[in-house]
Amino acid sequence: VLAVNVAQGAAVNEGQLLLHIADLSRLRIDAHVPENMLGRVVQPTGLFLLQDGDTTPLLFEIGKNARLEAFSGMVDPDSRTAAAMFDVDNASQRLRAGMNLRAYLYTGKQLQGLVVPASAVIDENGQSVVYVQQDGEAFVRRVVETGIRDGDWIAIRGGLQAQERVVSKGAYQVRLAASAPAALGHGHAH
Repeated sequence: VLAVNVAQGAAVNEGQLLLHIADLSRLRIDAHVPENMLGRVVQPTGLFLLQDGDTTPLLFEIGKNARLEAFSGMVDPDSRTAAAMFDVDNASQRLRAGMNLRAYLYTGKQLQGLVVPASAVIDENGQSVVYVQQDGEAFVRRVVETGIRDGDWIAIRGGLQAQERVVSKGAYQVRLAASAPAALGHGHAH
């Protein structure tokens, strides 16, 4: 139930909208593609969605858990964007109708693997390093092999396992704390 437009015991009229009910297990996502990107977005193969402040993207692949409903051939004169409409599986119930999200469209070959926020990767003398949370407030330095970068995300090709937690905000501060005499383990989880 998205909205209740009547109070209990109230008189109602024929045709009056009483309740707004929706099945949220599938939702339509309207992604607005800037006109300067339209040449690169010919046939989207998937998308991922992020809410401001969230670092865990929701991933959707065309033909798997999403369907491209329409891709507008017209640019809106006010927003200078073209609409791409997707029907997505929302079994996780992480999406709600009317949410404002950032959408990233996959436009080419999809790669499977780990990605981390770019802010988690530090360059230390030419080596890419992340700090992995061991337990509680203890962190360990880990040299990783990076892959392609896509906006605020970097693919990790080696040195990190799925489900390991990396410091994504404050990684440089953890590095500085690690070089202090007290060493790692006395900072705060980030």
